[in-house]
Amino acid sequence: MFTSLSNQRLVKKSLENMTIEIKNSTVELTNGTLSSPINQIINNISHVYRLKIINPIISCLYLLKQVEILELVGWNTDSFGIRQSEEIIDHLKKTVKSKLILTNGHIKGSIYTQLIPLMKKDHLSTLDMEFLKDSKSHLLTLDWSNVQSISFQGNVVNDEILKKLSESSTSGLINVTLNECDLVTDMGISYFIMSVKKLSVSDLNNISDNSLELAEANLESLCISGCSGVRGVCYKKLCKTLRLLDVNYSVDTLWTMGGCDPYEYLIQIPNIHVIYSRKIKHPKHRKMENCYRYLSLITKVEIGHSHIMTDDIWSNLTRLKEISFQSGGGCTFKGYSDIGIKNFIENRLPNAGQIEFLSLDSSILTDQSLKILQGKVKHLDLYLDIKDEWMKYLGDVEKLELTCAKHLTDEGMKSLSNVLSLNLFCCPLVTEKGFSYLNNIKELKISDYFPLEAVKYLENLDTLIILSWEKEPIPHELAKHLHKLITIIDLDYSTFFSNDSIQFLVNKGVHFEYE
Repeated sequence: MFTSLSNQRLVKKSLENMTIEIKNSTVELTNGTLSSPINQIINNISHVYRLKIINPIISCLYLLKQVEILELVGWNTDSFGIRQSEEIIDHLKKTVKSKLILTNGHIKGSIYTQLIPLMKKDHLSTLDMEFLKDSKSHLLTLDWSNVQSISFQGNVVNDEILKKLSESSTSGLINVTLNECDLVTDMGISYFIMSVKKLSVSDLNNISDNSLELAEANLESLCISGCSGVRGVCYKKLCKTLRLLDVNYSVDTLWTMGGCDPYEYLIQIPNIHVIYSRKIKHPKHRKMENCYRYLSLITKVEIGHSHIMTDDIWSNLTRLKEISFQSGGGCTFKGYSDIGIKNFIENRLPNAGQIEFLSLDSSILTDQSLKILQGKVKHLDLYLDIKDEWMKYLGDVEKLELTCAKHLTDEGMKSLSNVLSLNLFCCPLVTEKGFSYLNNIKELKISDYFPLEAVKYLENLDTLIILSWEKEPIPHELAKHLHKLITIIDLDYSTFFSNDSIQFLVNKGVHFEYE
């Protein structure tokens, strides 16, 4: 549009009073170098009154010369390093003459703080800042009328700022996360508590049940941990509207509601999540029908070590939807048996819902447990020595993770024609032929045990996740078979692909992510 010399002259004068909106700044890869149509346009604009860029890329921002009002919509700076952050901050300070507007983006706190002086009015709907320094005075001068979601960590936030944000927000704060904010008290919570629907508070030592129970008519999700002043009395009122209560490690708060039995209130909450880092014990200060009755409240649990699991515990998890272990028991662990799994299924409450995820690792479990679970679990993580004949019970599982199945062969893989996501770790007898039976596979996690020739059979695959790879790169001719992939996620910055293979796949439209 503005690339020819005649057009440049034609619009040069009018641009000084013109508003331009660019809706697409998608990066294109051409001949191995990054380019974008937006770059060609911006490079020929010396001065514009107002420029609005949706989903801006950093290369186009560096081309800006002078703009009175710059609005960046959906700007994400999560991947910016220290040097890149400093450079873009300095450039925008020189380029933007009047006002910077940030709309619906995700801005790193270190960048946001430096840009605050450029913002006369902020249009962010989400305010996400961590460890900000000396920014309180700037925050109080801004108009936060569109803010619905905030996330703060550290002492940057206090009651005064929460009051300002709450009063400025047109619709009220809907989603609030506060972590290690020691300056926040019940007063600060009270400013937004009657509008918030999703609240996450951790390590706030100066709040209590008094402020939280004010949300009894509106709060739908509460995640709380390490708040020493909260005893759990508030759950009695909050249970009427809560759809999720996540107490993290603060399990004891579930059992202190004055003189009443907490069970009759907590059972009204559809989802209760907890984390156990030590042995599960009966809260002896409460009168219960049996020592594990309270386990029937839990719908999701993360356990520090599977060694604490017994048949009795499994038998009383009557609402459980998800269970995972931070550390497994190993090949010789014998903590629970088929009896526990049988009771777990037979004792489930009628309204318990679908079992989403189970992790099983007891070496004395047999195929009978898999038979009992057949058709009842979407996602299984099995640290078991699976035999081929056991696999027939896993045909309905959508997501499967198998570890140390040393006797599993290609024959057993025939049962996985319907699996959508698979992770095989230390299953040495499975060859590329076994992967040829995965007719509906969409996501595959691989490590050093992966047989490279198997890529020939993965034409339907959408996502490849590389957990680890310490061998030589996959031959380029084999890598070409992955050209239909949508995403490759490398969790280990591995050597799985050569540079040539990466370039080839990127040119084919495959997106690479590194975490």
